[in-house]
Amino acid sequence: MNRMAGTMDDGVLTPREAGEYCGVNRTTITNWIRRRGLKAQRLPNGYFRVRKGDLDAFLHRFDVYRREARPSAERTVLVAGGGDGDGLREVLRAAFGERYRVLEGARLSETVALARRERPDAILIEILPGEARGREILRRLKSDRLTASIPVVILTARRDATEAVRAVELGARDFILKPFGMNEFVVRLESAIRRA
Repeated sequence: MNRMAGTMDDGVLTPREAGEYCGVNRTTITNWIRRRGLKAQRLPNGYFRVRKGDLDAFLHRFDVYRREARPSAERTVLVAGGGDGDGLREVLRAAFGERYRVLEGARLSETVALARRERPDAILIEILPGEARGREILRRLKSDRLTASIPVVILTARRDATEAVRAVELGARDFILKPFGMNEFVVRLESAIRRA
């Protein structure tokens, strides 16, 4: 058996290093290995190693583009429009100042297209009581290979907590019940980004 051992310098990557190289998390790399056919060597201890050339070929084959790691000053948050989109942008600006670039997708198709093109660090979706649009945006984002690994945080009314739980079951990273405190909002959003 040909063992692949080494470091990023010689073209052999751990899933964490491969994730850093691609701009995704290591769980995404492991899922690509197990479910999408990314070539990798499984070591006797159960860990994977991936050759950089195989990773580049995989990214090209599936039309996935490397997302360079961005400093926090260049991080992007996409707000799914509707509901109180203007209010959410204002909350983001108040909470994060100039540390984040805020984008807004006004319609479902625009939100998904922006997420595919910009690969934001997080997506905020407001789910309104009795409206299916927020859930549909979440379903589309999580079923698309380019956007599935982007953390999604759901905002919903406190009286509609079951809707937030359903959203987490669909793949949302976290949810915030309204009304919320600014500290809670900042901690939960930054935590979702860090865990990505």
